[in-house]
Amino acid sequence: PMNKKTLIIIQAPYSNLAKVWSELYQFALVDDPIVIMGEALLTVPDEIFNNYRSIYCLDSDVNLLNQTNHTQIKILQYSDFADLILEFNHCITLK
Repeated sequence: PMNKKTLIIIQAPYSNLAKVWSELYQFALVDDPIVIMGEALLTVPDEIFNNYRSIYCLDSDVNLLNQTNHTQIKILQYSDFADLILEFNHCITLK
């Protein structure tokens, strides 16, 4: 069965992150999985960790993580990410 939640992918350049995080708060629900990619990992606000339960990044992006946030991010292999995408009928990418 398709998942009712929305998969949210954050793929924004550093310069656009403030806008993207504020957009996210407007529609993301607490259990929506959020995959943060690339430069977006450089500044993940604490509110993201306080408000959302399922936060992921790809193992290829781990080196961009701020170490203090590391414990709350689940690390996905690319194949797991591909499987995750297939579970959802709604996927939103914020850039």
